[in-house]
Amino acid sequence: MAFRSVRALAFLSLNQFISNLAFPALSSTKHDTMRGELEAHIAQTECLLNDEQHVVVDKVMTSVEHGHGWMIAVDASGGTGKTFTLSHILNKVRAKGKVALATAASGIAATLLPKGVTFHSRTKCPLILTDESTCNISVHDTTAALIRMTNIMVVDEVSMMDGRALEAADRTFQWLQGSEEPFGGITMVFSGDWRQILTIVPHSSRIDIVGRCFKSSYLWRKVQIFRLTVNMRIMQGAGEEQDESDFAKFLLDLGEGKIPVNPEKGEFAIELREPLILPGEKLQDIVTWVYEDLHNNITNPKWLCERVILCPTNSEVDQVNFYMTTIFPGEEHVCCRVNTAESECDHLYPTEFLNTLCPSGMPPHRITLKVGMVIMLP
Repeated sequence: MAFRSVRALAFLSLNQFISNLAFPALSSTKHDTMRGELEAHIAQTECLLNDEQHVVVDKVMTSVEHGHGWMIAVDASGGTGKTFTLSHILNKVRAKGKVALATAASGIAATLLPKGVTFHSRTKCPLILTDESTCNISVHDTTAALIRMTNIMVVDEVSMMDGRALEAADRTFQWLQGSEEPFGGITMVFSGDWRQILTIVPHSSRIDIVGRCFKSSYLWRKVQIFRLTVNMRIMQGAGEEQDESDFAKFLLDLGEGKIPVNPEKGEFAIELREPLILPGEKLQDIVTWVYEDLHNNITNPKWLCERVILCPTNSEVDQVNFYMTTIFPGEEHVCCRVNTAESECDHLYPTEFLNTLCPSGMPPHRITLKVGMVIMLP
């Protein structure tokens, strides 16, 4: 009887919070149905966890169920089932009627987690950070109410984040929770691959970049670290397992600095194995190799979406896109961006000048499209 009363109270509190957000309240029947479906899904994924993943899940669940408020980091390279493990944890916590927040450093990573959003969106963390920054959350707004109800927060791709963003969230959560425990006693799960892209600090040295990483934060000293090393993607693949295994090992060795550097070629230059080198040296050779049968698959979106050319800089992306547009059949349709300055600045920034600018994160002023082309919308 006491359990049913507590459960009913928790359900009413959740509905009250939802009503504050102007969403319709959940019916008790629908709530139970959703939980039943979630538990069935958890039972299926539980059987697929390997030993390393089980250890992480058990550690996190112990912290959540007993209110330890541990900070746990999952160091996982690509293919080791990091997203799968995080999704299982989130589902398992939510099935118990607890609040689990799924966040990530980028929007793309956030979409891979159930109900995931970006860390900055969820915490209202400022984009311009200082050592004393706090999140833009007032004591009475809905975000504050959500944080107080939260049992666990997952932060994926934490290796890309400025450590000061997490410190800002730590200060804010402590204030909201009235607790001096890290993040106000909320269980925190950080995940990422430190061999990949680190925090971006424009025009800075290697020392400055490392200093901005979460590993350099005072919070990291209290983090419990777990590693996922078994490449599940290769184990579950079909065909060419040896080639995939060799490539995965090459990436791991590259990230850990185990591949010798060739100083004659450059400070950080390495020799690539023959299977990783494409024939030819021109852009046309790369396009021909990636889109070998382009003209026979122009109308096949699936075939087109299975291929992509990645570049390290935006200028190289523009070169590839320009060339691909010229060889793609069809009539060109030119789309131009509309640029305007604030009224008081019209005389300082004429439209012609604004048209020449291409800030990071924005498309160029002039884009040429053709019917059937695959485009990526921001």
